Amino acid sequence: MSIGLNLFFLAFAYLVGSIPSGYLVAQWLGVDDIRNFGSGNIGASNVARLLGIKHFFTVLLADALKAYLFLIFASLFVYQSTLVLCAAVLLIGNGYSLFLNFTGGKGVATVVGIFMALYPTLFFVLILTWLAFMYWFRMPAIASLGSCALLPLLALTCADHYGLALTLFATFWIFWRHQDNMRVYYYQRR
Repeated sequence: MSIGLNLFFLAFAYLVGSIPSGYLVAQWLGVDDIRNFGSGNIGASNVARLLGIKHFFTVLLADALKAYLFLIFASLFVYQSTLVLCAAVLLIGNGYSLFLNFTGGKGVATVVGIFMALYPTLFFVLILTWLAFMYWFRMPAIASLGSCALLPLLALTCADHYGLALTLFATFWIFWRHQDNMRVYYYQRR
């Protein structure tokens, strides 16, 4: 496998991750810049706050599918180690979009697409735990943090060492990108 091919797919992963689905969906629906509303984020939750719950699913699906389709395509050409790196770069592109002056989303839907493509067992567990946390706490950010926190533990039982590394990175990324949500939740509970 050539280094050039790996570098091409890593660069391509960043570009695909950078596609700002929530921003584009909101713009298509007449919102000039979704970042000027609600939480200021381009993700599915903020789009739903402004435009309704059905658009939550539109953005979630678009972000998940861009990661899923890219990784399925890349798997035809590169090894698992490069796919895992591509997955991490997809998240970085999502959070620091080339098309939005290096701002972006928090990566939850991208994580869904990544695990759907690379580790389907972890994907199903991720969805089930997210639903359980959502049922108990009624807050998407808390559901995302709770389900991602469990991913590395679950990876120990049903993934290879690449999967474990990816879950550790994804968990770190999701927690880091949700710092503001954690502060708000903490102060609301006091």
